[in-house]
Amino acid sequence: MEEYLKACLNLTKKAGESGLEIDRICEVNKQESSVNLNIINNGPEIFFNIEEDLGAQFKKLEVLISEKLKGDRLKKLEYIDLRFGEKVYYK
Repeated sequence: MEEYLKACLNLTKKAGESGLEIDRICEVNKQESSVNLNIINNGPEIFFNIEEDLGAQFKKLEVLISEKLKGDRLKKLEYIDLRFGEKVYYK
């Protein structure tokens, strides 16, 4: 469970450096090696794979937000899934 705590702290730090604020940690799923969080109040759940490079996953999130999810589009999403290599899924 220690690696999940480290992942959560690392993601919180990266969010702060990017000007994003983590609203809450939704779930730590040991079976799927994932951590789910919300970066904005009532915003989408964001899925990270802690067995992969969290920095690269967070960079994909930053690019997605800055290029495709400007304004209120981010708040309207249900989830953003960064767990699958170079692919990013969102709904």
